[in-house]
Amino acid sequence: MITGSQTDIEAKSAAETDDKISVSGHREWLLYILECSGGRLYTGITVDLEARFRAHMAGKGAKFTRSFKPQRIVFVRRFSSRTEAQREEYALKRLSTAAKRALIGAEGVASPIPISSGAGK
Repeated sequence: MITGSQTDIEAKSAAETDDKISVSGHREWLLYILECSGGRLYTGITVDLEARFRAHMAGKGAKFTRSFKPQRIVFVRRFSSRTEAQREEYALKRLSTAAKRALIGAEGVASPIPISSGAGK
């Protein structure tokens, strides 16, 4: 019998991904923005962008992306700590959609993100 809530399961899953180590010997955190159906934007952080994108596509990543299916990754910024990534995520989420789109236009995804599930489709 499963006793944990979906949130508990997602939290445990997120904690497991927190253990990923970059080549330089520390965890690299990624702040990302997804463009979703209806032109909506979703902002989040992760240490494993491919796994997180797959979770969003499967309807397990966030309530928002269950309602508005992710289309592609439009922005990625790297951080050396979770605290820095969370701080920037909070600031980014407070921006208007127009301001986020301006940021995406100015920076966007510098290089293609290798997502095997077809992020660019």
